[in-house]
Amino acid sequence: MKIIKLNRRYKACKDHGHTVGLRFYSWCNEAGPYEKYLTKMYGSMYNSNQWKCGFGSRPSRNEPRPYFITMRDEKVLTAMLLAVQ
Repeated sequence: MKIIKLNRRYKACKDHGHTVGLRFYSWCNEAGPYEKYLTKMYGSMYNSNQWKCGFGSRPSRNEPRPYFITMRDEKVLTAMLLAVQ
């Protein structure tokens, strides 16, 4: 897991105005608790504009697609990291 700052080259920033996120090497069990927390606090990602998740583009043919959880504000990320850890 890696904390990233989103800029205009990320689709989540362009489409939804998200500024921070978590990047996982691929979808794994580690992402589950973060998604559950965000669903509990902000509702489904389809109804909420506070957070979204999904797969990114594949860096090369033999590597898995990275998995992203993106958020609108840094305070959402901080609260989530404190609650889940």
